[in-house]
Amino acid sequence: MIDNFVDERIEKFNKFINKWTVEKLKIIKLEEYTNSNYDSFVYDIEFDTLELGDIRGNTAFKFGIYKRKDTSEQANKMGRIYTDDYGWYKRYGSNEGIAFENIKAAVNDVISQVQSKNIKAIDKIDLAPLYKWKIAFLFQNKNNIAIIPIFTKNAMRLFLEKNGYYKAGMNMSDMQASIVQSERISTLEDAFHLADIIWDEYINFNILQEKETIKNNKDLTANQRTNATSNLEYIEYEIKAQKVKYRNRHNSLEKSFKKFLELIKVQDIEKDKTYIDFQFIQNNKQYICELKPTDDEKEIKYAVQGAIGQILGYSYNKNYDEKIIVFQNKPSGENLKFLNYLKSQHQISYLYETKEGYFEGNILNC
Repeated sequence: MIDNFVDERIEKFNKFINKWTVEKLKIIKLEEYTNSNYDSFVYDIEFDTLELGDIRGNTAFKFGIYKRKDTSEQANKMGRIYTDDYGWYKRYGSNEGIAFENIKAAVNDVISQVQSKNIKAIDKIDLAPLYKWKIAFLFQNKNNIAIIPIFTKNAMRLFLEKNGYYKAGMNMSDMQASIVQSERISTLEDAFHLADIIWDEYINFNILQEKETIKNNKDLTANQRTNATSNLEYIEYEIKAQKVKYRNRHNSLEKSFKKFLELIKVQDIEKDKTYIDFQFIQNNKQYICELKPTDDEKEIKYAVQGAIGQILGYSYNKNYDEKIIVFQNKPSGENLKFLNYLKSQHQISYLYETKEGYFEGNILNC
């Protein structure tokens, strides 16, 4: 369903740029950029302006540097540095002061380039893609639009392909420029309306039609058809995760699982709205859980793939005793074999809902 609250989003846009002026960003301090008070620049980018483009997910490293909530000791690995207060990518600098100055320079470079409508240069700026394009959208000249609030390349590519504008090798700046020019986008209102259409088409694209196209493509081998179809099915699952129906199912599973944790008298339940669904401590063990609403066996297959990435990405360098994927339905067949393999080889367990507040699986003493 296409959203209809354009005026409210324009008001939110104006509120943000009045709070975080270009002049303020040039002299912003680390404590203003990232803190634990829900009033930092990165918090406003990710959460307070959520209606202006969703960049949630991944880890807080997407901001370059972030104020740590979990202050447990972490090893400096995989190009990441941790202190008691901050985490940042090593490539930005050997200490938090140097790193922040380089990140601040990159943020201001994005702003400078978008205000000059030199958006091609933004592709090469060393910041996470979702983050820098959200910045570019928010700091562009609102009377001379260069960026629309869609930061997912697959969504933009689908729109361009359907309208005959896509060319092989297009990067984000190419896609943004093509869409703005071809659709004659000039105002924020135009940008929000078109973004709603693009996102609505993306999450509702006709997978059966796409599969039929693959099936009839005589230039593909049998293996290429199988791989292409499998990729489409995974995309279908990821798209479904954006729909209201999925969110409602997720909320229902979340409510049931929280009831389950309360029934077994778990203490210190933490709901992390950003990266992982639940963390808790039971019998001196620390747990993390990722919830995956599922309709059938095929959905469970792709849910497992997504959950593994989320759990391992979040738990990297953290001392969790148990990692759990939580389903609505009981896995069976090959999925069950694979889940038991994950338990034996990678300490990732599973639970599934039998009725509201009750779960079973291959993990004990939970």
